[in-house]
Amino acid sequence: MRSYWLQVVTPKTLADKAFWMPDAGEQVVCLMDEYDEAGAVLGAVYSTVDTPPVQSPDKFHLSFRDGTVIEYDRAAHALTVVLCAGASATVNAPGEVLLESGGSQVSVTPSAIVLESGSSQVSITPNAIVLESGGSQVSITSAGVAISPPLPITSTVAQT
Repeated sequence: MRSYWLQVVTPKTLADKAFWMPDAGEQVVCLMDEYDEAGAVLGAVYSTVDTPPVQSPDKFHLSFRDGTVIEYDRAAHALTVVLCAGASATVNAPGEVLLESGGSQVSVTPSAIVLESGSSQVSITPNAIVLESGGSQVSITSAGVAISPPLPITSTVAQT
């Protein structure tokens, strides 16, 4: 049944906002007054034509027309984000963005990018690139390259 323009119920509209309009032609449930003169769209419903993208009650799933998917499986404790071809992801944070997995991490701050895994680390700052592993370090700055501990000045070449 078609109706005149109806308001769409959404979770938040004041200080925090949520926005996601139903697509034209999407099957929705409406709450109407007794004369069908006023009402609101409560949300969309699945049907035999538009079936749910997942069956698990443990999954929160969003799929977009372009193929992008965001899914969280609370039973597996797994967040999956799949971007469509040509898409990009942006995280805009004034502080630190930290990615951790096992013993490795990537930290991005306004002043540095640091990659750490075990006893190895790569730091990129506006003034230097520093590679460290165990007790060794290579620093690249505008003043040049420094290696610590220093490489031996002499070496032997063997003839074979």
